[in-house]
Amino acid sequence: KIKVSSEKFINLLLAYVLSLNAAVFAFSMEDALFKTVTSIQGTKPWGKFLDSGTGTHSLRWVNALSTDGWTAVTADRNFAENMKKELKLSEQQKSQIVIGNWADEDFLEGQSFDTILADYLIGAIDGFSPYFQDEIIGRLKRHLSPNGRLYVIGMQPVPDDAEGPAKVITEVRQLRDACILIAGHRPYREFPLDWVVRQLERNDLRVLATKSLPILHSEMSILRQVDVASRKLPLFKSRELAKAMEIFIEDLRQRVVNACKSAKGGKIQLGFDYVVVAELASGIGNGDVKEMEA
Repeated sequence: KIKVSSEKFINLLLAYVLSLNAAVFAFSMEDALFKTVTSIQGTKPWGKFLDSGTGTHSLRWVNALSTDGWTAVTADRNFAENMKKELKLSEQQKSQIVIGNWADEDFLEGQSFDTILADYLIGAIDGFSPYFQDEIIGRLKRHLSPNGRLYVIGMQPVPDDAEGPAKVITEVRQLRDACILIAGHRPYREFPLDWVVRQLERNDLRVLATKSLPILHSEMSILRQVDVASRKLPLFKSRELAKAMEIFIEDLRQRVVNACKSAKGGKIQLGFDYVVVAELASGIGNGDVKEMEA
């Protein structure tokens, strides 16, 4: 038998509960966004489906849809292998996970899809194909079938400053990105909704609808971003800078706790996630761009 002290057991249990709650929180927002996509799609068949920048949540959702087969794109070979095992994919199935980069002009050449999902893809591009964001819409358009639909999910960038409790979220974003850069890595770079709409229109795509979902930041979700900064400290070349940053991080961590305590319901509203649906301009349209009610 393995003996564990009551204090250690409580700490292990607390860590498990916190990780479980974090996963539930992340999935709840993804779930709301996917429900929005499903609502917009209505009775239109999904057809052949492309998850152009797949992740655990989007792939599980796509796999549950009634499609004519799907293709999921990732640059992470380990993720691909793990998800193939989880979903029990075989070579004989119509669905597949492929490893590739949209900057490769020959990637998925000649393949077209009735539904394309870009789930936070634009924000993630800076990490593996810097400065390619303005090309990605046109790149995906090449694979959109006539009368097909492109769904773009993204997050409005966190502003440089904000009033009241929300100010601490802007400080956390600045801290996180600073630590990522000092560590020699590249942070995510989110793009605003109006930028996405402009890019779609410039690529001769008709925007059918947009929807914004306000973000309520919990103490846990904000502190996860602080933890990202903490994990970068061992990669700092200067130990003195790392020690000074560690002190600042702990101070900011406490200010996050205090800010959430002062916020209504313990959550701070700032920014929003969005869904945009578009089709080829030559397709059968259904009117002007409309903002769907939340």
